[in-house]
Amino acid sequence: METELNGDTRDASHDDPRCTGNHNGEDIYGEGEEGCQQIIQLEQSRWTSEAHKLMQHPQIYSSPPSWSSWSHFYLSGVKNALPRSELFKRVDQLHLRDKNGDAYTHKMFSLGPFNAKPVDVSEQDRLKLSAVCKLFGDSPEVFQQLVQAMKKRLPLFKSLYNEDFSQWEGGTLALLFAVDAVCIVAGLVWKVDAFQHRSIASDVILVENQIPVLAISYAIQSINTAQGNIAELQPRLCHIEPLQLIVVSLLKMFSPFPHKQVQQESADVLKKDLSDYRPLLGFLYDTLTRGSFSSSDEYYECSYFDKLQNDINAEEDRGYKKKEGPYSMPGACSLEKHRLKFEGLQEADFTRIHFVDAAGTLKLPEIHEMNECRQRFLLNLVAYEQNIAGSSNYKPVTSYVGMMGALMKGEKDVEVLLRSGVLVELNGQNINAKKVQAELWQKIVSSLELLPHTRTKADAKVEEGVRDFTDRKLNKARAFIFSYGHSFCNSC
Repeated sequence: METELNGDTRDASHDDPRCTGNHNGEDIYGEGEEGCQQIIQLEQSRWTSEAHKLMQHPQIYSSPPSWSSWSHFYLSGVKNALPRSELFKRVDQLHLRDKNGDAYTHKMFSLGPFNAKPVDVSEQDRLKLSAVCKLFGDSPEVFQQLVQAMKKRLPLFKSLYNEDFSQWEGGTLALLFAVDAVCIVAGLVWKVDAFQHRSIASDVILVENQIPVLAISYAIQSINTAQGNIAELQPRLCHIEPLQLIVVSLLKMFSPFPHKQVQQESADVLKKDLSDYRPLLGFLYDTLTRGSFSSSDEYYECSYFDKLQNDINAEEDRGYKKKEGPYSMPGACSLEKHRLKFEGLQEADFTRIHFVDAAGTLKLPEIHEMNECRQRFLLNLVAYEQNIAGSSNYKPVTSYVGMMGALMKGEKDVEVLLRSGVLVELNGQNINAKKVQAELWQKIVSSLELLPHTRTKADAKVEEGVRDFTDRKLNKARAFIFSYGHSFCNSC
């Protein structure tokens, strides 16, 4: 990868005989995500303590009065020379925050220019600056080169946002990108503390916290120059680029799909050149949709969906009535009564949903139990998808979430999907686990109520196939007998 920095251009994956495994034998990207809130609170206090020590470094102001004083130390302003392409937007403009504001609000760090203040240095900014002090305290000139590289790309960086940030001086904004990029790398690659890694990761996936991946790539190169061979610091980086490691570890941590599937799908990520202007969330999105958004044959006009709905509504003798929301399918338990079967697919892909009519089987990707961390990730993926899709109706993540929410309306629905292998795990120690699953999915779906009814062409056909199958007289009769027999047994 070509670099615009004046520092070291060595590959981060140098062969090294000392590269024999994880740091201290620990896997900092473990599967557990319990107690996210407690972890975040703990790490905030730990970061504060560390910051107070590191801010005393002689190369750094012990109590920086403002961002502008930092900026003046390095460079002057620059004009925005390019039109905005508006790839980065606030969640408020999508009306999603009205339903679940916490899912889009940072817990520890505000990253990027959306929620940053151009004058005052807040406590969280001091924490980010502490990471800069730790990595560049002995090589301030390398950090200055990083800021200069950000300045050179600043017109294009600013063109990616749908706000002009006119209140920012160019040099200050370049410094902000540099500091935030270093903070991301320090927290997700160089930090070996698992708690701190997860708390920072929970903010990196937010739509409003996105910065161009190229900025993160520059930060990695600069840290490599300031600290020497990365492999000497992190043995686990020998066979993988740091930027690719960030993408893969975030997928393992937040993806709703089982880790073994994510590991298979993320192999494609490792082959990509990640040094472009998309946000980090964009690479996660592309991996979990196989980059299908750019596939022109998947686009369909709104008239297709309207016609399908009109045809369905016109037939009064259909098996079930249309309900509010993007999907009118009944829950999994109701479908099972009509002798419809479910099957889990070992594919980590939101677009791999299909119905086999001959077997009466609805095939869905296997998924983990939902938790607040994964819920946060899904909602931000939906928000990102709404940004990039614009007026297009092809929104596979939104479509997937709508279908899963329709299938998991209650505890009995969760039980059916668990038994069929679609839901591959559930916390057996929680007696209300099934109820919690249904509630989490319904909370996700409720956030989509303000969005246009959105289904991909493939998912619309799946629903139509399921509808036709359950409306057949024999399957209706079976469902009636099942329900009647069940009610009779309960009354005895």
